[in-house]
Amino acid sequence: PAELIANAPGTQTDDGEMLESVRQAIGADSLVYISQQGMVAATEQPASRLCCACFDGNYPIELPSASALGKNVMENMLAAVQADNDNASALSRP
Repeated sequence: PAELIANAPGTQTDDGEMLESVRQAIGADSLVYISQQGMVAATEQPASRLCCACFDGNYPIELPSASALGKNVMENMLAAVQADNDNASALSRP
Protein backbone atom coordinates (compact mmCIF):
# COMPACT_ATOMS: atom_id res chain seq x y z
CA PRO A 1 0.00 0.00 0.00
CA ALA A 2 1.08 3.55 -0.71
CA GLU A 3 0.69 4.57 2.95
CA LEU A 4 3.76 2.49 3.79
CA ILE A 5 6.72 4.81 3.37
CA ALA A 6 8.94 2.15 1.79
CA ASN A 7 6.30 1.83 -0.98
CA ALA A 8 6.09 5.58 -1.57
CA PRO A 9 6.91 6.89 -5.05
CA GLY A 10 10.65 7.25 -5.51
CA THR A 11 11.64 4.63 -2.95
CA GLN A 12 11.41 1.51 -5.17
CA THR A 13 15.14 1.24 -5.80
CA ASP A 14 17.87 -1.02 -4.49
CA ASP A 15 18.05 -1.47 -0.72
CA GLY A 16 20.70 1.21 -0.13
CA GLU A 17 18.89 3.84 -2.16
CA MET A 18 15.55 2.90 -0.58
CA LEU A 19 16.98 3.35 2.91
CA GLU A 20 18.40 6.73 1.93
CA SER A 21 15.06 7.84 0.41
CA VAL A 22 13.15 6.81 3.54
CA ARG A 23 15.78 8.41 5.80
CA GLN A 24 15.39 11.71 3.97
CA ALA A 25 11.58 11.46 3.93
CA ILE A 26 11.37 11.07 7.72
CA GLY A 27 14.16 13.54 8.44
CA ALA A 28 16.38 11.02 10.25
CA ASP A 29 20.14 11.34 10.63
CA SER A 30 20.54 7.63 9.88
CA LEU A 31 18.39 4.59 9.19
CA VAL A 32 19.26 0.90 9.44
CA TYR A 33 17.35 -2.33 9.81
CA ILE A 34 17.71 -4.41 12.95
CA SER A 35 17.55 -8.19 12.85
CA GLN A 36 14.87 -10.01 14.79
CA GLN A 37 17.58 -11.40 17.06
CA GLY A 38 18.91 -7.89 17.62
CA MET A 39 15.45 -6.61 18.40
CA VAL A 40 14.87 -9.36 20.96
CA ALA A 41 18.29 -8.77 22.51
CA ALA A 42 17.55 -5.04 22.83
CA THR A 43 14.55 -5.80 25.05
CA GLU A 44 16.74 -7.65 27.57
CA GLN A 45 13.84 -10.11 27.95
CA PRO A 46 13.93 -13.85 27.29
CA ALA A 47 12.74 -14.56 23.75
CA SER A 48 10.15 -16.94 25.22
CA ARG A 49 8.41 -13.94 26.86
CA LEU A 50 8.04 -12.01 23.60
CA CYS A 51 5.65 -12.40 20.70
CA CYS A 52 7.43 -12.02 17.37
CA ALA A 53 4.54 -13.30 15.25
CA CYS A 54 4.46 -10.18 13.08
CA PHE A 55 8.06 -10.86 12.11
CA ASP A 56 8.38 -14.65 12.01
CA GLY A 57 4.80 -15.87 11.48
CA ASN A 58 4.90 -18.09 14.58
CA TYR A 59 1.70 -17.15 16.37
CA PRO A 60 1.48 -18.16 20.06
CA ILE A 61 -2.27 -18.76 19.72
CA GLU A 62 -4.34 -20.47 17.08
CA LEU A 63 -5.59 -18.04 14.47
CA PRO A 64 -9.35 -17.92 13.89
CA SER A 65 -10.74 -19.71 10.87
CA ALA A 66 -11.74 -17.65 7.86
CA SER A 67 -15.41 -18.15 8.74
CA ALA A 68 -14.81 -16.53 12.13
CA LEU A 69 -13.55 -13.39 10.44
CA GLY A 70 -15.40 -10.90 8.33
CA LYS A 71 -18.07 -8.26 8.52
CA ASN A 72 -20.73 -10.58 9.93
CA VAL A 73 -18.84 -11.54 13.11
CA MET A 74 -20.72 -9.09 15.35
CA GLU A 75 -24.08 -10.00 13.83
CA ASN A 76 -23.42 -13.68 14.52
CA MET A 77 -22.37 -12.93 18.10
CA LEU A 78 -25.50 -10.85 18.69
CA ALA A 79 -27.72 -13.58 17.22
CA ALA A 80 -26.14 -16.18 19.50
CA VAL A 81 -26.63 -14.00 22.58
CA GLN A 82 -30.23 -13.20 21.63
CA ALA A 83 -30.97 -16.88 21.19
CA ASP A 84 -29.79 -17.50 24.76
CA ASN A 85 -31.31 -14.42 26.38
CA ASP A 86 -34.03 -12.11 25.07
CA ASN A 87 -32.69 -9.28 27.25
CA ALA A 88 -29.85 -9.04 24.77
CA SER A 89 -32.25 -7.45 22.29
CA ALA A 90 -31.38 -4.17 24.00
CA LEU A 91 -27.98 -4.46 22.35
CA SER A 92 -29.54 -4.01 18.94
CA ARG A 93 -31.68 -0.99 19.84
CA PRO A 94 -30.46 2.49 18.84
